[in-house]
Amino acid sequence: MPRTVLFDSNILIYTLQKKNQYIELWEKYAKDMLCISSLTLFEVMNGTFTSSEASREALDFLTTFIVIDVSTEISVLASELFQARRNNNQLLKPTIDFIIEATALLKQIPVVTADKSGFLQAKAKGLLILE
Repeated sequence: MPRTVLFDSNILIYTLQKKNQYIELWEKYAKDMLCISSLTLFEVMNGTFTSSEASREALDFLTTFIVIDVSTEISVLASELFQARRNNNQLLKPTIDFIIEATALLKQIPVVTADKSGFLQAKAKGLLILE
């Protein structure tokens, strides 16, 4: 039975940069329901590609995912996650990662990432897959 998984931007960027270990990763998730946050789509499209051809390739790839919009509930939880880390003097990751983590927590779906230091609450709840 397919599972639902949420992808962090870094996995998608590495795939689009044609890093072999990440290209092969898609075979592992081929039967799953693949999701991204709407902010992941923004981050990948606006932070990686300089040519219009590469941007079109990225968009073609990203449109194969189910896009989860950022709701008020996700935004509030992301803010709470951010504040908790800041209040504990912990290293703050990019703000978009808090949105991705809040999405995973609220939707109860694992987030697939290459980020070994982030997503602390998702990790604590067993919702983190490191690739």
